[in-house]
Amino acid sequence: AGDRSNATVVSIPRDLMTGIPDCETRQSDGSTKTIPGSEGTTRFNESYGVGGRDPGCTMRTVEELTGLDVDHFMMFDFNAVKTLSTAVGGVEVCLEKPLKDTDGGTNLDLPEGKSTIQGEEALSFLRNRHGLKNESDLDRIGMQQKFVASMLRRLKEDTLSSPSKMLDVADAATKSLT
Repeated sequence: AGDRSNATVVSIPRDLMTGIPDCETRQSDGSTKTIPGSEGTTRFNESYGVGGRDPGCTMRTVEELTGLDVDHFMMFDFNAVKTLSTAVGGVEVCLEKPLKDTDGGTNLDLPEGKSTIQGEEALSFLRNRHGLKNESDLDRIGMQQKFVASMLRRLKEDTLSSPSKMLDVADAATKSLT
């Protein structure tokens, strides 16, 4: 929000078909290089990492897709999920039915009801799409949004009142956020 009272998180399905604009990227030697956009439409997730595209290319794609001007953005990598979920002492998730993914590569095995997950298990939970209603990105996005909301609740309720926990969270965040 313009008054800094809140922030809005938007999830975009990685398989969404969209155009990717040309984007200028900073190279390791400090120079810049324009990475050509897509010809026609391609998956949204190709806006980062493919052909040398950096996070700025993803934000330019979001701007083109939504018509919004993005002044600031934050990116956290997979390690952020592991370190932040551990730093807050685990994140509570509540499942309507057991979630077992033995053939999807995550080896996730969570029972029905409440579980507290952290580290590698939290990452597996967020990457999983097997065993969900439609096994789709949209189902996974919903699960990820609930996880983030639960982690934020945990931060507010348990972490902010503990200087040592807050230091752990700040340390984890600074190592994982771009």
